[in-house]
Order: sequence, then structure tokens, then C-alpha cells
Amino acid sequence: MIDCIPDTLNAVCVNCGWKKPETMKIWPRRNCPALKGESPKGPGDFLHDAILTRVGSGPTRECGCTDKINQMNRWGIQGCKDNLETIIGWMTQQAKEHKWATTETDNDGSEIVIETVPPLKARLARFIARRRGGKLLLRPFIKRIVFGAIKQAEREAAKAATAYQCGDS
Repeated sequence: MIDCIPDTLNAVCVNCGWKKPETMKIWPRRNCPALKGESPKGPGDFLHDAILTRVGSGPTRECGCTDKINQMNRWGIQGCKDNLETIIGWMTQQAKEHKWATTETDNDGSEIVIETVPPLKARLARFIARRRGGKLLLRPFIKRIVFGAIKQAEREAAKAATAYQCGDS
């Protein structure tokens, strides 16, 4: 079973509509009834976790992110690798729409990140320091986050397969 996914306000599950009681301070681990019978976490779930960690906001009912998370999970690891440019396109669009990153266009037409939401700043500073000229290009940065989520899904799948072979599951 997969846990409920909180909306941006951390109040309602975007899949089943369950409302977190106001007395609860943090979002609980709760099996989502809307996702019964689905496989454990897939690449879309790991990307969602990476976004929550880095940006501090998650999907809402209106943004369509949950559909993309589920699409990535249906594609699986290899399907996400095959559709990497599509996923990067989705994420680039979301970064602009939700103002996760403010960009300006360079002379060659590439988008350079000039400002980000606070949780990304420390990571960006390290990343920019390694780039020539101190410029951070938006698409390569997003590609790195997306590819990291796919790699994490690969590691978890390998762990689950090993546990199954050893009889630990």
C-alpha cells in the first residue's frame, strides 16, 4: 500500500481527500484507500519526495502533478529513462509556474537560474560553485533531480528483489 500524499497546505490527501485533523502537527503515515493494490513506491513517488524535500511544497488537486506521479509509476524505471526529456519538460514548466526558480535567458537562449525558493539555496550554491562562470542552467539542474529519483527507485527495487530472493519479504 502507498501512503496518502498531502496537498500543499499539508491538510488533505490529493488522492482520497482524507483530511488531517487540525490537532495533528505532522502528516501521518496512512495507507491511502484510493491507491489500494498499487505497487510500492515508484519513480514518480521518489521524485515527489525529492520535490517535497527540496522545495517544501507538494502537489495540489489542481496542478496535475499527481497524474504525472502516477504516470511515472506506471512507466516504471525503464519507461522513465525512456521518457526523461518529457519528465524534465514537466518539471521545468512546474518550476516556472510555481516560482521554484526565477530564470533569465542567456545570449545562447538557455535559461539561467538567478533565484530559487529558500530550501534550494544551499544545494544550488554548491552546484553553482562547480559550474564554469557561476551560471546554473535550469534544465540540467532539473535533470539531475529527476535522474536522482529514478536511481533511487532502481536502488529500492534492487533491495526489494534481493530481500525476496533471500526469503526476507
